[in-house]
Amino acid sequence: VTLTATNAFGSDVEVKTALVTINLSAPTPTAASCTPTTLVGTLGFGITNVHLNGINNASGDGSEGYGDFTCQQTTLYAGQSYNLEVLFSGPTTLNGAAWIDFNNDGTLDDATEKIAETNGTMSINQSVVIPASAVLNTPLRLRVSADYDFLGTPNPCSDLEYGQAEDYTVVVEQDTSPPDAGFTSNVIVTCDGVVSFEDLSTNIPIAWLWDFGDGSTDVAQNPTHTYTTSGTYDVSLIASNAFGNDTELVVGYITVNLEDGLVASSCTPSTLGYCCDYGIYNFQLNSINNSSPDGIEGYRDYSCEQNTTLDIHLSYTMEVRTGPNVHDTKVWIDYNNDGTFDDLTELIMDAPSQIDPSMTYSPPASALLNTPVRMRVMSDVVGGISDACSDQTFGQTEDYGISFVDPTSISEVKAPQINVYPNPVNSSFITTTTGQQIRSLTIVDLTGRILAKKQASNTSIETDVSHLVAGHYYVIVDIGNKNIIKPFIKL
Repeated sequence: VTLTATNAFGSDVEVKTALVTINLSAPTPTAASCTPTTLVGTLGFGITNVHLNGINNASGDGSEGYGDFTCQQTTLYAGQSYNLEVLFSGPTTLNGAAWIDFNNDGTLDDATEKIAETNGTMSINQSVVIPASAVLNTPLRLRVSADYDFLGTPNPCSDLEYGQAEDYTVVVEQDTSPPDAGFTSNVIVTCDGVVSFEDLSTNIPIAWLWDFGDGSTDVAQNPTHTYTTSGTYDVSLIASNAFGNDTELVVGYITVNLEDGLVASSCTPSTLGYCCDYGIYNFQLNSINNSSPDGIEGYRDYSCEQNTTLDIHLSYTMEVRTGPNVHDTKVWIDYNNDGTFDDLTELIMDAPSQIDPSMTYSPPASALLNTPVRMRVMSDVVGGISDACSDQTFGQTEDYGISFVDPTSISEVKAPQINVYPNPVNSSFITTTTGQQIRSLTIVDLTGRILAKKQASNTSIETDVSHLVAGHYYVIVDIGNKNIIKPFIKL
């Protein structure tokens, strides 16, 4: 580009070589069905940078209005995950969103093609997974919009009051890599044996082979499996596509304690409409110290994986950490193990209009011994709790497992009446008695937390403890008229 500037006293020439690149034949996305405009662009709201893979574009704010940057493009691979970063400008925070026209029909669908959304921030920083259904090897439109957060989240075609929209181009190609296998599950400790698995494999697998460690397999992508025997199980997943396969193996992934299952509750309270940070953030009692999201999760049953053993002769501190607003909080224990919670006899905490209530809890002497029972913790907006079955307005309910013991009824019986060998133990030990049959064995750690329990009707029982970490434990032997406790060391 050459510029010659002249006045009455002469002229000057400026030459810039290769300043502008023009490619009229470059492919562009299908024309969009709409082009958002900026109504008032003088307040400083807008988009100042968009970064997605090979695109990294800085631009002015909303004063520039709609920005057509479709000449800037990047290649993405189906099934892969990419980080989208968008920077905003403005005198206060903005709402923003982004879409990709994956089916290349010119319409950006707010329900099916939105890839990111943020509210009340100064940026978008989110992971985007490219679907296998995207049109391949074709320029597709990427649109980013942002506006003053008081105005709500923009949609793909809405004009922006103070902010702006920008368009870019992405090309999706087939990834020729084999899968990278991965999975998760809804629980890793179960008392009913039912576990739902979810495939997290990347690179678009088309076939799956699960091995649940108990001799059972499945070829579904997201199977639900029922274990029928207590124990600890390895789980593996082989994910395959046309380009190869990959295996993910997790040793000791699932622990099944069928003997520790609680009586089912007669009701399961739900959260009617979460709001405003209401709910339970943490619950503590003896060895239970469970942190969780708030009422947005609704009812949660932690009775299997979060349980503790309480001595009926001791007192314990119970703490419930709530959201920042005052809550009504109540706690019940199903002392008689009938599946219901009696407000007169089983309500142990009633803390109205409090934040983070706590109390000292002393178990009653009449508590049912050596049997897991259900504890229910409920926290909601003031006035939101009527009984242990009431649905929560904004808050939530969590259930836990409690077992009561009376150490004064447990005596150490000297050999040869009870034998546990080998001790220390590597993988399994044998428990023997003389005279009376063993009714059950319970393994607990030094805090009293129940780790495993098995029923029996014999004078000699072998117990697998290979899944336990090295350390000191106790086995409680129930011989009918008394419980006998024996220590053992796991190597």
